[in-house]
Amino acid sequence: MKELNDEKEQGSSRVREALVARADEACVPDGWAERVLGGGRRAVGRRRLAAAAAAVAAVAAIVVAVSLSGLSASDAQPPASSRPKWAVQDSVPKELRDLPMGPGTRLPYGRGGDHEGSARQVMLAGKAVPVPGKHGGLRIWQAGERGLVYLAQESKSVTVVVYVDADGSRKELERTADGQHTTQLNVSADGRFAAWTVHPTQGRSVVVKRADLTTGTVDSRTYEGIDSVYGFAGDDVLVEWNGRVQNIGSLEGDRTAWPSAALSKHPAGLSIAADSVLVRGSNGCLRSYAISQPQEQRWELCEETGQVRFSPDGRWIAGERGDGSLVVHDASSGKVTAQLWSASRLHVQGMAWESDNTLLLGLAEQELPAGSGKSVTMNAVRYGPTYLVRCQVEQERCELVDTGGPVTALPSSVS
Repeated sequence: MKELNDEKEQGSSRVREALVARADEACVPDGWAERVLGGGRRAVGRRRLAAAAAAVAAVAAIVVAVSLSGLSASDAQPPASSRPKWAVQDSVPKELRDLPMGPGTRLPYGRGGDHEGSARQVMLAGKAVPVPGKHGGLRIWQAGERGLVYLAQESKSVTVVVYVDADGSRKELERTADGQHTTQLNVSADGRFAAWTVHPTQGRSVVVKRADLTTGTVDSRTYEGIDSVYGFAGDDVLVEWNGRVQNIGSLEGDRTAWPSAALSKHPAGLSIAADSVLVRGSNGCLRSYAISQPQEQRWELCEETGQVRFSPDGRWIAGERGDGSLVVHDASSGKVTAQLWSASRLHVQGMAWESDNTLLLGLAEQELPAGSGKSVTMNAVRYGPTYLVRCQVEQERCELVDTGGPVTALPSSVS
């Protein structure tokens, strides 16, 4: 009996090894082979192990063939043979051609156009929404699960704020007049409200506007010396005023709170999520505070950093380093927990959180002018098309997203 059991265990080990190898080839999640093998044992009971192995292999084949429409990016990957034509062209950087393919994203982003922020279309909920050719300098904010808000320069003297719903319908929320301009906008975390500032060409009287995207109602108040809309605290609008973050309330009637003692001690901030606010001090270091306790600094990070983004749940902070790499910090301590991207020729042009654990990157290949040598200036550096890459933080694994074209605008931070 012992010999029979030993033989069965050896057979089981060989099946497990084969199944793990098959799972690796199919890019299915870690531990999947063990779960399927365990389920296979329960199903076959005392039947011969060879039959169980055949059944498990069949399940593996079925998993690979299942449509990705009902699976998340971490659950399955399409086989290499299904890569779209654009993803295998020689013009695509090798570092990206070597990545596994992943399904598309429902996060809105601009496609086509150039690196100056123009876009021929915006991808929204899997649909391509055309952008008027006269709208340049496009900046996008996600508005919940159903839409987006974008800020664009229509002409030298006119900026527009436009809300686009999931069905492609659009509503113009702002059109500046001569002598005015809009440079900053933000959307609340739940996607219900958008707020922006309208600045005069001369003077300091700034109009702050807040739109309820569910009803189209726009409230406005006038203040002296506000620089921009920084973000939201619930329904309240946070602004940057004289280098400090202030809460000016909901703009409804006379209930506006001005100024707010809660954040008035802080220099202008960078990002907000949950109860955390990230600011850059006068020494250039990043500092973390709690909105509820702004007098107590949590931690400080003094290294060269570019753009930073909180994850939706406030747990992670994605940060671009001076060397072009991208790392993820634990928001509670500032410690680096993952390095998601590091390639000398491919630089991060934009990033946006797709979920609490997945980050979308816009990566572009650096192109130096011919014969420039080492004396080239940063202004002379050009970049090729930007491609969309999804990275999973806890797994530290990235995949190329099937966009079918270069990305020109990723959603800005919601705060």
